[in-house]
Amino acid sequence: MKTKTFDSVKLMRKLREELSREMSAMTSEEKIRFIQEKASAMRIPASRNRAGEPSPD
Repeated sequence: MKTKTFDSVKLMRKLREELSREMSAMTSEEKIRFIQEKASAMRIPASRNRAGEPSPD
């Protein structure tokens, strides 16, 4: 039997709890702005591929 070295469920629960705590005092508008900022920081520019290299033209 294989021994787990990483517990993804435990990590997800921890991250969800931290996010919930961080957002608990925010208004709806603040939550929307927070999510939009986080999402835009994660976006990959269209001129780059997933490996971070320029897309062929």
